[in-house]
Amino acid sequence: MKKIKDLLSELVVAKGPVAGDYSEHVFDDLQKFYDQSFLPTGVWVRQGDVIDSIELTYGKKDFARGKSPFFHGGPNGYDAYFELPIGDFIRKIEVEYGKYPFSLRPSQRTKDQIIRIRITTSSGLVSSWYGNICGKGERLKGKLFTIDAGENNVICCLYGSTGLKNMELHNYLQSVGVHYISFLDAKKILGQ
Repeated sequence: MKKIKDLLSELVVAKGPVAGDYSEHVFDDLQKFYDQSFLPTGVWVRQGDVIDSIELTYGKKDFARGKSPFFHGGPNGYDAYFELPIGDFIRKIEVEYGKYPFSLRPSQRTKDQIIRIRITTSSGLVSSWYGNICGKGERLKGKLFTIDAGENNVICCLYGSTGLKNMELHNYLQSVGVHYISFLDAKKILGQ
C-alpha cells in the first residue's frame, strides 16, 4: 500500500479555519498524515467538563492512551469513540469553546478551551455532542463555531493546540482546526 506522501504530486491539501485559543502547545498532524496510508476511520474523544483530548484514528484505533502520533491533550476524561462507516469521511466538526473556570490549574482558567465537539460525515451521519459533562452542576457556555470542509471535500487531519504537553494532568484541547482534501483525492488515496 502506498504512503500518502507518494501521492502528493496528485493531491491538493487545504487548511481550514481554527476554533478556540490557538496559542500554547501547537500541533499539526499534516506531516504525520503524509507518512501513513489511510484516511480517518474514527475519532477518539476524551471528555469531561471540557474536551480533554482528541485523536483521529487511521485504521488502527487501539493505541494505548497517549501513544498514537495523532493524540492531543491530557489523560483525563471519559472515552468516546465515533467510528466512521466504511467509505464515509469526516466533513464537518462543530465546536463550542470558552473559558473553563473550574480547572484545577489556575493558568488554564483564563484561556479558551474546547467545551464540546460534534462530528458530521459526508453521508450525513452525526455523532453525539462530546464534552460539557459538568460535574460542577452547571453547563458551560461558549461560542459555537463550525468547521465545514464543504460538500465535495473531506477532512484528512487536524491541527490546533493544547494548554500543556501531551498526557499532563488537567490538560485540555484549547483549539482545533482541519486540513482537508477533495472527495476525488480521497478516492485516489483509497485506490478507487
